[in-house]
Amino acid sequence: MKNKIILSAFALSLFLLGCGESTACKDLVWEAPESNQVVGLRISAGDKCENYNDYYEGDLNKIIKQIQSMKIVLNRKCYGMIPGENDADEMEVDCPEFVSETIEFGEMVKCTFQTPPSSMSDCEPYGPALYFKSEGSIVGWQLIDMDNPRIIIDEYSYAFGYEEEGVKVSGSFKDDSLEEAMIKFIWTEGTEEKTLELSATVETKE
Repeated sequence: MKNKIILSAFALSLFLLGCGESTACKDLVWEAPESNQVVGLRISAGDKCENYNDYYEGDLNKIIKQIQSMKIVLNRKCYGMIPGENDADEMEVDCPEFVSETIEFGEMVKCTFQTPPSSMSDCEPYGPALYFKSEGSIVGWQLIDMDNPRIIIDEYSYAFGYEEEGVKVSGSFKDDSLEEAMIKFIWTEGTEEKTLELSATVETKE
């Protein structure tokens, strides 16, 4: 199964800005040995991005543990338009098979961050990106604020995402409590793009 990391448009646009080949705002990457054969990429950020604290004072490990402790429980109630005697009626239907009951985040397999700007550069580092195993997929999280990394809190901006077997999945959080989430699925049937959004609650793994 081929999995692809899906980053939010916000994260991708910042990435494309770049800062050339200077040491300012340079991408540093750590990737688990089994997922990457390029040794230089695996060690440039230090083991599991431990070199982050050579540049910044934020607590990246705290965010990693916070994400790994999450258990997102989906409200699996799907609705469809069912033909009636006169007009179609909206009724509860079976959810597509790809809609799981829960989403959890296991071992971190990749992380990236950028070095600070220099006195000769006006580039602006974007937040770290973290990648975790989740069932058969790799889920990418884009954080904000390099100095004090935080999960994106905005119901209209996605905090994490992944793609599995042609289905794009992304998740957002309603507020700072991180107790409620919205999970969005996008897939194509024939030439028609379909979208499904489900609410979810966020529990803590036992």
